[in-house]
Amino acid sequence: MNQDYLSIKEFAKRVEQTPQAIYKQLDNKLKDYFKVIDGKKMIHKSAILAVYNVKSSDSVEQQLINLLKEELKQKDKQIEELQRLLSQQQELQMVQLKNIPLLVTSDPEQEDLKEPEPEVKKQDIKSKKSRWKFWRSNK
Repeated sequence: MNQDYLSIKEFAKRVEQTPQAIYKQLDNKLKDYFKVIDGKKMIHKSAILAVYNVKSSDSVEQQLINLLKEELKQKDKQIEELQRLLSQQQELQMVQLKNIPLLVTSDPEQEDLKEPEPEVKKQDIKSKKSRWKFWRSNK
């Protein structure tokens, strides 16, 4: 029985009014729906629709809950799809990584195509050192 009644503050919130406005209407519009329970002024839920012509917030809340559940289902589907795509991508990457060593070792022509590294002559190194020493000795 108490679940059918709302406090003034709760009622005001549901009908988007201030508690002061609700207190002013207790003697007029809300007189039939008003009751004192355990020393608290309470208003029956049916006054929301009857007096203010507002859908019960319970049904609005239920609609919101249903909407959010539907969105969650869609997000779950999106997550599953993304996980499936990520798994495929990882598998392809693993296959590619396994094939790279095979490509490198299986092609003997590649070794012939490599340019030989130029040999550095010892004379060139000595001449560079001598120039350095030349400039350094002048200081």
